[in-house]
Amino acid sequence: MNRSLKLSLATLGLLLGCCAWADTQTTPPAGQVPGAAPVGPATISDPEGMPADGDPVAVVGKVMGKPITLQELDAAAAARLAQQRATYKLRRLQLDLEYQRGQQQALEEELRRLLTRQATSLEATALKTNALALAGKVRVPEVTDEQVRERYESRKTGDSPPLEKVAAEIRAGLQQELTASTMEAYYASLRSKYQAVALLEPLRETVRADGPARGPRDAPITIVEFADFQCPFCRGIEPALQDLMKRYPGDLRLVFRNYPLTGIHPQALPAAQAAVCADRQGKFWEMHDAILGDQAPLSIQSLRAIAGQIGLDKSAFEKCVHDDAVNTPIRADQAAADALGVLATPTLFINGRFVQGGVAEDKLVELIDDELKRVAQPAGTATAVR
Repeated sequence: MNRSLKLSLATLGLLLGCCAWADTQTTPPAGQVPGAAPVGPATISDPEGMPADGDPVAVVGKVMGKPITLQELDAAAAARLAQQRATYKLRRLQLDLEYQRGQQQALEEELRRLLTRQATSLEATALKTNALALAGKVRVPEVTDEQVRERYESRKTGDSPPLEKVAAEIRAGLQQELTASTMEAYYASLRSKYQAVALLEPLRETVRADGPARGPRDAPITIVEFADFQCPFCRGIEPALQDLMKRYPGDLRLVFRNYPLTGIHPQALPAAQAAVCADRQGKFWEMHDAILGDQAPLSIQSLRAIAGQIGLDKSAFEKCVHDDAVNTPIRADQAAADALGVLATPTLFINGRFVQGGVAEDKLVELIDDELKRVAQPAGTATAVR
């Protein structure tokens, strides 16, 4: 990967969350048998004309006149070939998913623009003005110092610069977000006023809700979150997720799955292991909340301190974190995330609808409200799963 592409991906990562591109390896995902196809469609096959698919008796080398056949070479290179095959199939699967999601996103965004444009045109005609003049009358509030501080605290890490050095940048970003959300609220009111309704079917993906969960098992909406305990974007979205659980009691179930990006977050795996061990003592969410609520670095000492604070059995906890079995559920989560094309944390699947990165709470509310409307539809009119 050339330097300019790396920089572009890094920049995009600021929008998407903590990115797995920096964590990309040439070996199969953790817990996957070398040479085995990753979880996902079985239709992905090798391209035609692969070098190893030639005539097995073809001579590819000689030693003292004794031939070495392609079959012998294939056998000698079997492990490396299997690794490359697994990586190829995984990347193909991820690319297919990315393309499919991109197509869906383009359709949804353009449909929203069409609905908004027509609703705005009707409003402008009714008020005998134009769309630009309507937008100019929308009052956008100013970002407060308290909002700047809250954003800083929610994303602060051990190596973050002091607030005064980044306050202006944070304020500008928040003001941009506030402007966008205020304008969207206005346009949403126009769409509602003029009965502009989106009927495009959402794209849903099959995601197993395996892992610790909050909320009733029979909730109509399930959010599966793939997260990294060291990712500041995961810490940043946590207050929104907690607010949603309070806002939709009985309607929402939140399932946590581990996706530690060990290539960029060396402390993410120990934190995930600590959480798994806490789960075995029935205190996953206590560990989860303490880790994401603590601004201190995720050292082994701090994880042990948290274990003591939440009342874990010290001996059982120590035995658990040093047992390789603790990695089994983590590897299963990683393999599932890879097969789903997860490239950043946090990644959410809301009833199978893909949401990547540190998304604003109002966007999540919009999706959840849409899902509740779809759940309430009479039998036979529900949207299809694709």
